[in-house]
Amino acid sequence: MNDAEMRLLESQNRPASLDDGRGNRVSHGVLVLTADFIYARANSAPPSARTFNAGGDIVRVPVSEVQDGSMHLFSVSAGGQSLRFMIIRKANGWGVALDACRICGAEGYRQDGQNVICRHCASAILYSVDWRSGRMQSIGVPSHLDGGDLVIDISSLTQAAKEIPQ
Repeated sequence: MNDAEMRLLESQNRPASLDDGRGNRVSHGVLVLTADFIYARANSAPPSARTFNAGGDIVRVPVSEVQDGSMHLFSVSAGGQSLRFMIIRKANGWGVALDACRICGAEGYRQDGQNVICRHCASAILYSVDWRSGRMQSIGVPSHLDGGDLVIDISSLTQAAKEIPQ
């Protein structure tokens, strides 16, 4: 076996390391993580929310405006604060939740395919999960259908807002 063959054999038997002596593998990993972080933050610009004026103690959202399966964001003023909430048409009805994460706070969400993604920690919420269960990081809000409207009580929104970490 000549010198070149010996070096090849040694390199094949050597355990993989994080650095080849010049920092190439480590810097590549840092670059990938940095690019992923920048991409996630760039993708997380808050979407605009349609402002609703509450009719008394309720908000009425026409079903025709939210039946496409996309995330729709709304805002309503109640008790001197602006409350953002989202509505999504799900296979088993409607998902209504605050645009706030039970873990991360009021950073809110964005839609990515069939998932709703926290704009702070990038955790996904599946459409199929019952958002009112309390097992997810979303803060579910009860609602009901009345004719062609989805009805949400302002008191339910303000009560749910107490779960947003400060």
